[in-house]
Amino acid sequence: MIDLQTQAMSCISEGKHAYLYSPNIPQTLLIHPLLKIVLDMRAEGVDLRVWVNGLENFGCLDIKGEKTSRKELEYYIEYSFFLEAHGYLKDIKKSCLKDLYIDAEIVKENLRATPQISFEVTERCNLKCEYCGYGELYSGYEDRIGRDLPLESAKSFIAYIMKLKESASSNRLVTSTAVTFYGGEPLLNFEFIKEIVKYIDQFKSIYTQFIFNMTTNAVLLDKHIEYLVENRFFIAISLDGDETQNSFRRFPNGESTYGKIVGNVMMLKEEFPDYYNDYVSFVAVLHSKNSKKKWRISLETSLKKKSYSQT
Repeated sequence: MIDLQTQAMSCISEGKHAYLYSPNIPQTLLIHPLLKIVLDMRAEGVDLRVWVNGLENFGCLDIKGEKTSRKELEYYIEYSFFLEAHGYLKDIKKSCLKDLYIDAEIVKENLRATPQISFEVTERCNLKCEYCGYGELYSGYEDRIGRDLPLESAKSFIAYIMKLKESASSNRLVTSTAVTFYGGEPLLNFEFIKEIVKYIDQFKSIYTQFIFNMTTNAVLLDKHIEYLVENRFFIAISLDGDETQNSFRRFPNGESTYGKIVGNVMMLKEEFPDYYNDYVSFVAVLHSKNSKKKWRISLETSLKKKSYSQT
């Protein structure tokens, strides 16, 4: 019998979706089928880096029924090592639902101990980036028709989570949680964000601290920055570097976004320097027009910033 309190495991649901359950975090992640195969091979003791080096370097591969390339397979192998380094794969086991029953209490325990709640505030976006996962370069994605997340649904979810935490008997109850807003462009549904922050305020006596996060393209930052500063939002601004490096990020009419974004960032830096230093970071997509080194140099020289990550 699998001990769900101590063992990480990958499993397939009755709906054929793949999941990684990690009680060490604790989290349950929906994962790609190839990552499920990789995790199962790890559980069997396979040296994955040696194994993948023996595969064909070109063409399509069939790995246990999944069509893939060696490059894609190497990505998921390295991703498995990333998960291991961050504590997700302690005593990894493989299983199927015929070997495992995850009951309601296990689900509630994971929800009760969750360190982060993320809201996709809206599907709407005020940019048309060339590499967007919902853009013309890709196919097979869900339709994006400009829907906003219903406010009452979000409130009901928060209330349910807070009720679980209030009645918790587990010593894994965390003392703070991050509430993250993303999109689309989340600032296009700013009223939703304000209502959620206001709603959460009533739970502060139950749940010690809330940390608000947002990923934004910064186009509307000048309209809402005072509110974000007042409520101490941690902001991750999408910017790929200088004007050339950022040229894939465009307005729907094809115009460059660089001047508007940098103008808003400089306004923020000048008016709220302490907040800029402590709460603002930058994220980028690495592509053919930039590099990690060039991007960092651009941020450090033009924006005087060393807090960044990349995707």
